[in-house]
Amino acid sequence: MQQPACPNIAAVLARIPSGLFVLTSCHDDTRTGVLVEWVQQCSTEPPMVVVALRKGHPIEPLIRDSRFFGLCQLELADTLLRRKFEGVPDHGEDLFISLGTTTGPFGSPVLTRARAWLECELTRHFDLECDFEVYVGLVRAGEVHIDEREAESSSPEPAVSEPAGAADISAKGRKNGASPDAGAERSAASRLRSRRHSA
Repeated sequence: MQQPACPNIAAVLARIPSGLFVLTSCHDDTRTGVLVEWVQQCSTEPPMVVVALRKGHPIEPLIRDSRFFGLCQLELADTLLRRKFEGVPDHGEDLFISLGTTTGPFGSPVLTRARAWLECELTRHFDLECDFEVYVGLVRAGEVHIDEREAESSSPEPAVSEPAGAADISAKGRKNGASPDAGAERSAASRLRSRRHSA
């Protein structure tokens, strides 16, 4: 296949938005996942996504036979899951053991620590003349997991509790036409006079 003439093709391609996802699938009692970066929405009505996967991964027959796959969006700084799902697992290895995992409505594994997830029905599979193959999925389910930082920023301001008795002192000062600061000044002056008399 002839390469484009543009000398800066890598720099141009690097500007295409990408993310960090774990592509998952399950068939019978076998499940697995793999790290993918090239995921894009390709339709709105109906909602569809396209995923590029490097050839030769054991997830391929699971997607083919189950006709469903999941996509779990990861934090870019989540090195644990990145190391867990990059590369090809050993034969029969269950990568989800010891990880928080639920199951989507159509059987795909979902990582509970993912920022968001989708579950898709396979509609097309393209075996391209290159080192990647492409899956097109119809989005059937999905959910956003609210990040803790986002939850804190959207929560109301915390109430500030005054020390016990402070509210009563303030109320009495206002009732007498004086502020709490004025009362404190009178108390300090009274203590000073007492020290002078004792001297």
